[in-house]
Amino acid sequence: SGAMESIEKLIESSGLLRDLYHNQTLWELGGVVALLLLCWIMLGVTRRWIVRGIEKLILRSETDWDDALHEAGVFSRLAPIVPALIAWYGAPLIPHPHENVEVALRRVALALIIIVVVRALAAFLTAVNDIYSSNPENRDRPIKGYLQVATIIFHLIAAILVLSVLMDRSPWLFLS
Repeated sequence: SGAMESIEKLIESSGLLRDLYHNQTLWELGGVVALLLLCWIMLGVTRRWIVRGIEKLILRSETDWDDALHEAGVFSRLAPIVPALIAWYGAPLIPHPHENVEVALRRVALALIIIVVVRALAAFLTAVNDIYSSNPENRDRPIKGYLQVATIIFHLIAAILVLSVLMDRSPWLFLS
């Protein structure tokens, strides 16, 4: 308590420190930078520890479907969802935020979540095709074309949703 009082007296006695301490924009900028730094660190942690851990478990298993998911890159494509969720939930925690900053961070985070999910879904459909075509009985009935059409549709839906989130408009506006 005594150390805190000393720090407060030092801040109040120095004009520059007082101005910096009471500057909301500086606190907000620091909060945004700290949040982005945390997101970047967690992306590295997710890729290095979680995705690699999942990959090690997959390589040890005897099933083929998880190998197909790994080879298609489903898990590595899901890694950026962790920092996006941190940004989504962390945006309201920024000290003294202007409403626009919080809203912008949450919109960008939601757009990133949509993009990550669609990319992982596209990789999942690639894995489904690999699993399906690995069975000799299915070689005469390929499904690759259907899965590619589904992937295109998912990407179009995602593009509309991302635009709608970023521009704060209804997705129906883009479809009409």
